[in-house]
Amino acid sequence: MTSRFFAFGCSYTAFAWPSWSDFVGLRFPDNYYNYGRSGAANNFIFHHLIEMHERHEFTKDDLIIIQWTEMMRESRYLNGWWHTNGSIANSYPKEYIKQYVDPRGFLIRDLTMIAAVTHILDSIGCEYHYLTLNDFAFSEDISGLYAPYLNLMKPSYQQVIGELKSRTLCNQVLVKDPHPTPGEHYKFLSQVLPQWAPEDDTVATAWDQQLADCWHTHAEGRNETWPGIDRGFLKTHIGL
Repeated sequence: MTSRFFAFGCSYTAFAWPSWSDFVGLRFPDNYYNYGRSGAANNFIFHHLIEMHERHEFTKDDLIIIQWTEMMRESRYLNGWWHTNGSIANSYPKEYIKQYVDPRGFLIRDLTMIAAVTHILDSIGCEYHYLTLNDFAFSEDISGLYAPYLNLMKPSYQQVIGELKSRTLCNQVLVKDPHPTPGEHYKFLSQVLPQWAPEDDTVATAWDQQLADCWHTHAEGRNETWPGIDRGFLKTHIGL
């Protein structure tokens, strides 16, 4: 019997409004731990998962779902805090990136971390799944070497949902935010992990309507007080 659910990822996992993880979390009202972080790079996800294993001692009865993010990101720990600024372009000048950043190196970094996590979770014997924001870059020699781990990835958001451009929510508001709405998250989850998605879209429809209703009064939906979702949890469990 699955006892606890741990989610890891970037803002596609923990955001101002409900994500795929919150749908899964409905099944774990007292044992749902969302460790997603906006702007997180895969190195943050990796290090944070290791730390949370030390804190929570994952067991074979746990469910762990990791949403790996875009490759060209970097997170750094500085002055008592993880700085998750998203793309390296948000942190470094173009001259630095041109001289010191190699996409092949980022691919190697991320795939070795994914391989390490796989070995750890296999040794624990728990149920785990890998989601991804978009498809990983392909390099014949590197991707071939790490193919067993890439093959564990579910179809990406990019594949299932497509590029998130302007769209209308509940026939009320124009959404330009690049993050999926609750309904879009539900569509994704029901396709890649149907066994952990709600049986129908009732909750997704309700959350979409709530988002539409608060869109203009809460800075275009970025409301931190969603019922039943503790958005302050991560702030008190952010790491060493």
